[in-house]
Amino acid sequence: MPLMEVLACNLCRHIFEVDSERQMVGMVGSAPPLVWQWDGQGWASPRGQGFSRADLLVGVVLVVFPTLLVGGSWIFRPIGTGPLAWFPAFWTGLTFVTHLMGILSILVSYYQFSVMTFLKSLVQSVLRNTKLFH
Repeated sequence: MPLMEVLACNLCRHIFEVDSERQMVGMVGSAPPLVWQWDGQGWASPRGQGFSRADLLVGVVLVVFPTLLVGGSWIFRPIGTGPLAWFPAFWTGLTFVTHLMGILSILVSYYQFSVMTFLKSLVQSVLRNTKLFH
């Protein structure tokens, strides 16, 4: 078994493989191989990993088009202030939120982003910068 230089993150609990010759760091075990390279000023993606413009366009269409389609129900909304006059606005908002949550869940699973880890990091940062708890 070859020896490898690896780093572990205590916060996100991922293991990162280090290639010091090419100045690259890669996340071990990620379904799409996520790799970053040091360019002298910061970490950058050495190749086209992530989403393309076409993927972004599909995501926007999957959120906006159904919302506009359901929002068209306002044309046939109940007249006056009946008991269901609120329903078209509610249904349009619900359509937008559910489609947006679907796209965001795809993003979270693709990048293996942990919301709980992000919140934990945020709390640690606030506690570290607050003089009340020192």
